[in-house]
Amino acid sequence: GFVSRLIRWVTGDPYNHAGIYAGKFFGRDLVAEASPHGVRLVHLSHFTSFPHIIVHCTNDVWRIKAVETCVRLLAKFYDFDNYLPLLFNGLRKRFHLPVPFEVPYRYNDRYYCFELVLRAYSEPGAFASDILSLPFRRNDLYEVVND
Repeated sequence: GFVSRLIRWVTGDPYNHAGIYAGKFFGRDLVAEASPHGVRLVHLSHFTSFPHIIVHCTNDVWRIKAVETCVRLLAKFYDFDNYLPLLFNGLRKRFHLPVPFEVPYRYNDRYYCFELVLRAYSEPGAFASDILSLPFRRNDLYEVVND
């Protein structure tokens, strides 16, 4: 929709959403995400309907700790407080506008998608080189997950 296109345009990124591959549970591939519904686990097929990125850690210990963090955060609210400042600051940077202030980030216990990814992987101390960012397309979704 419009918001998804706006996010990609403001950030200059091909993706508008992020999640963490949580693994197989009862035969289903699940992804942890923060959405306007809050932090939740959804079936991997949910991520085929829009441009997204699914983060999967190559280190099983860190991946498990990151998923445990997401499970602890289930049902936390979506971070609407920081969503608009994120877009505003992105627009300011995209157009190189000399705005005399930057909308400050407000620390709270709410998450938008990228905040959830950062929180989950910062707790176990994972290094960026140990995390693979896997862009999934509908036609290679399960091929990549089953590697």
